[in-house]
Amino acid sequence: MKKLALACSAFLLMLSSCSSSSDSNSSSSDDVLVSKTIETYALDGSVVTSDYTYSGKKLVQETDDDGVITKFTYTGDLITKVEYFDDLGVLVEKETFSYDSSSKLISYVRLELFNNDGIKDTFVYNSNGTVTGSRFSGDLSIQDDFYGTSIIYFTNNEVSKIEEYSDVGDLYATRLYTYDTKVNPFKNIIGFDKIQFVDNEALGINHNIVTDDYTDSGLPTPYTTTYTYNANNFPLTAVESGGDPSDNISTEYIYQ
Repeated sequence: MKKLALACSAFLLMLSSCSSSSDSNSSSSDDVLVSKTIETYALDGSVVTSDYTYSGKKLVQETDDDGVITKFTYTGDLITKVEYFDDLGVLVEKETFSYDSSSKLISYVRLELFNNDGIKDTFVYNSNGTVTGSRFSGDLSIQDDFYGTSIIYFTNNEVSKIEEYSDVGDLYATRLYTYDTKVNPFKNIIGFDKIQFVDNEALGINHNIVTDDYTDSGLPTPYTTTYTYNANNFPLTAVESGGDPSDNISTEYIYQ
């Protein structure tokens, strides 16, 4: 999920004077939830503030100060739909998630409504602990044009590597991830752990991504994130750097 991969991954991802009160009011680190993020983009200095709304520990909505809204729908404790609305309230993108009887993600569909584009990923869980994804492209109605596969590797329950293969089986991209030993700001949100590898990107579930080394057709693009932490080992700030300058973002986290 794009918002969450930024967050998260992407996916997502602050305390100053508010942090001390947040720490003292939290009975346990298991109760900590992000209430606000403030992202500053290095390229032009623009700032986006996002507020998070919950029902218990289920994320209901993310609202940006530029008017963009992301809504989350659950079935039980599983995230089954994410909808993205522009600043005019128009639905521009939708993601849906399907699971097996063991609550493992088996299908992810992303629809871009303005472009009439759709992609579908299906997932198979292998005996060696990896996950094989198969990607199909198409329109808003059906996605059945085989695009390629991916193999997702895990270390200590976090995504450590993703390999992407073409429709003829050629390896064309690899992502390698390393993590800190602290607490991911979105760790306590119900359902996030089930979707940690959607769209061929790691979100980081228990811990925070420190390095993301992406190699496409032999050309490496390393990304690094540096954090500061509060007394409960949750990030106060995160500074992402590497690749295109437009990817360099500083994030402040505020917790409820």
